[in-house]
Amino acid sequence: MTDCVVRIENLLRHTRHLISNCFRQALVAWMALGCLLAYAGNLPPIVIGQSLNLGPSNYQIAKRWVAGATIYINAINSAGGINGRQIQLVTLDNDGNLKQHTQNIQTLISEHKAIAIINCAGDKECVASAKLANQTGVPLIGTIAGSRQLDSFRESRQVFSIRQSYDKEAATIAMQLSSMGVSKVAVLSDSKDSEKSESLASNLPKARITWEVFHIQPSNSATQESVGQKLADGSYQAVIFDLEPSTIDALYARNFFNRKTWPATNFSFANDGLVSLSNAFKQRVLGFTMVVPNPEAHSLSLVTEFQRNAERYSEPNAINFEGMESYINARICVEAIRRAGSKPSTESVTAAMRKMQSYDLGGYSVNFTNPTKPASTWLEIGLKTSNGLFIK
Repeated sequence: MTDCVVRIENLLRHTRHLISNCFRQALVAWMALGCLLAYAGNLPPIVIGQSLNLGPSNYQIAKRWVAGATIYINAINSAGGINGRQIQLVTLDNDGNLKQHTQNIQTLISEHKAIAIINCAGDKECVASAKLANQTGVPLIGTIAGSRQLDSFRESRQVFSIRQSYDKEAATIAMQLSSMGVSKVAVLSDSKDSEKSESLASNLPKARITWEVFHIQPSNSATQESVGQKLADGSYQAVIFDLEPSTIDALYARNFFNRKTWPATNFSFANDGLVSLSNAFKQRVLGFTMVVPNPEAHSLSLVTEFQRNAERYSEPNAINFEGMESYINARICVEAIRRAGSKPSTESVTAAMRKMQSYDLGGYSVNFTNPTKPASTWLEIGLKTSNGLFIK
């Protein structure tokens, strides 16, 4: 940058009597612009980090998260980046290991100099990421989890949750089932300490719905058959799923869901296993909560932009709920970087996030000024029809 200034000064000194002032000013302007572009081109990229399970058992899901964030960052970089600097998304594989996930976040911060972390996926992973956000001062933006454990971290103003909580999702499911005349349901869970099941236990009675929880283990075929028979014996009007994607895949492979007398109504929380559940219930209706707009069927300008960028950057893996949520998280993070000024830092990005109020992404708004609540109020019931269409 100093060399550029010297060249401009020399130009002014030696051309004072040779060319007109107007031409000389125009020439200086062009040289200054060239200097700025050259300077910006030499600046290192602004790094955003994420740690995801890219292992074989979760790769199909993880690539949707990666694709969603990637298409937005590609769009920003194609338009010149932020203040002339490119954005670099660094993704590290935690292989489903919590210890490795923690190490990845530390590596992203210490070695890659990430200005922010996005897209932690899973309750334990997000809690671990939130702890590190508090310890290091690097903001965590977009927790792909609705655990109440994140509430206290949000109050520290280093953790910025966007999606609604499990408790809100459970209340929405209960109200929807009640409106359908359902009075007795089964909850199928693969965890005995699940917050989702606890939230259902709290909200179903308010809707005058009785329930029974069935715990299932993918490795125990005898228990699976016993539970499957009980669910299909006609005692329950609906089944609510609280299962990990790997459990759904294992049950689907064993034809667990393929029973003629299975309840007609099935519901799920918004989670990574929605695609697997859709495959398991191809000929049945499946209800689910949506914490982001439907990426295929919504008329919002956000969705139109999302679809356009997915097509432009050849990322068909992004057109799904996981990709949509990841896209939103990346867009909000980049907006905070933009608002952080010409020399963004973890401190200035954090400050920008804290001040972000009523930011409209195109029909989907977020407000981070109240640390006691997630930034988005978006929560709807989605429906997969028997012919495979996702509708609101």
